Amino acid sequence: MLGACLFAALRGRRAEQLVAAALAVGWVGSAVSSVVAPDFRPPLPLALIWDLLPALALLYGALGANGLWLGAALIAQGAQLGLRIMDLTAAEPIGTPVQFTISMAVNVLNLVLAAALAGSTLSAMRARETIQPA
Repeated sequence: MLGACLFAALRGRRAEQLVAAALAVGWVGSAVSSVVAPDFRPPLPLALIWDLLPALALLYGALGANGLWLGAALIAQGAQLGLRIMDLTAAEPIGTPVQFTISMAVNVLNLVLAAALAGSTLSAMRARETIQPA
């Protein structure tokens, strides 16, 4: 995830750079709050802050930059947000099959987010090459 964020921050448009920064801050903030929290589950409002920050940046990027790749990432972020809320509000202890499945689904959605961000950045790079005179 951090590699895709770095790639987007260095090579992407303004929208990809904003999304990359929000994803990196949200990802690091979520990881830190999970490690500090008892039972590796931060309080729901704190978890929502770290998940809503990238979602709002993706919404701005998808609508403001008219980016279909960022729209796909927004859909993945919405699914990830729903899974995280379900995980944090469920009474399943850590290590149960339900909790493990939710964690694996969140990790897969992280890969989808990283791929969509990289795809958006590559698309922006291709568009810049097409526009520049030869």
